[in-house]
Amino acid sequence: MSQTKKNMIKIIAALRKERESKKISQAEMAERLGVTKVTFNHYENGKQVPKLDMVLEWQSILGVNFLEIKV
Repeated sequence: MSQTKKNMIKIIAALRKERESKKISQAEMAERLGVTKVTFNHYENGKQVPKLDMVLEWQSILGVNFLEIKV
């Protein structure tokens, strides 16, 4: 697995933790991102890697600064 993919998985794990702390469901986040719940679930569980623009939108919705996430 490439270092880039490993870092993306760590970032997504941090975003998932933030989503859960804000009590936002996967279905709600999927709707806000314009993807299906299944696709969003695949993102969070590492079955599919989202494009960078999707991750940037995701972090924006959660109010997380992408650069503050430690990888």
